Amino acid sequence: MRVYVTLVLCSICILASACGNSLPLASSLSVAITPPTATVTAGTRVNLTGSGSGFTETPGAEWQMVEGGQLCGFLAGFTENANFTNCPAGYVVYPLNKFPSPGTYYAPPTGGVYHVQFTATQFSGGSHSVSKSATATMTVTP
Repeated sequence: MRVYVTLVLCSICILASACGNSLPLASSLSVAITPPTATVTAGTRVNLTGSGSGFTETPGAEWQMVEGGQLCGFLAGFTENANFTNCPAGYVVYPLNKFPSPGTYYAPPTGGVYHVQFTATQFSGGSHSVSKSATATMTVTP
C-alpha cells in the first residue's frame, strides 16, 4: 500500500510540473537597449534596439517614455497621437511582432534628459506572463 501511494503521489507531481505555464524565471531574464545612452539634437531622432535573453519563446516588445505620464510608445502605423503636446519628453515608434525590437526615439523640440523604457514580455496560456525592462537615457540638446 505504501509503495502504491508513493507511486500515485510521484505521478501527480510529474503531471503537475508538465502542465506548468512553461515560463522562465524572471531572475533568469536579461534585457538591454542599444545604445544605452544617446545625445540627440532637439527635433531629431535616434534608432534604438531592444533585445533580451533567457526567454523560452519569442517575447512581445513594448517601448514607452518614462517621463510625462502619457502613453508615448506607438506602434508603427498608429501614430496619430504621436506629438510633443501629448508627449513633451518625446516618443518612441516601434513595429509589432519584432524581436529584437527596433524603436525610433523622436526627440522633443526642447532640451533635457529623458528616459526610454523597453519591456519584453513572454506570455503563457491564460493570464500568466513574465516581463523584464531596461531603460536608456536620452540627452536632448537644443
